[in-house]
Amino acid sequence: MTKEKVLVALKKVHYAGNEKDIVTAGIVQDLSIEKYYISFSLIVDTNDADIRLKLKSESIKAIKENVNKDAIIKVAFQNKPVAETAYEQEQKAPLSGVKK
Repeated sequence: MTKEKVLVALKKVHYAGNEKDIVTAGIVQDLSIEKYYISFSLIVDTNDADIRLKLKSESIKAIKENVNKDAIIKVAFQNKPVAETAYEQEQKAPLSGVKK
């Protein structure tokens, strides 16, 4: 098993509402392989349990069907960082006329 083979398998999985596969979209992170153990994180912008479960099960299925049916796979989820709004950026800016 190689990272390349796992990534090719994961390219068969698509995130709901996104035309790109999860690898091309940059959703797959921290891929690690040790013997029959494969672990990786999926960076998503939803807490919807159904979407997460679907992504996880489709990822596992793709790896077992295309890489190794006996692989032990751990999929973790991380929330996608949210960009700061203009208001939040403004609040961090130093006050004009105030010296440190």
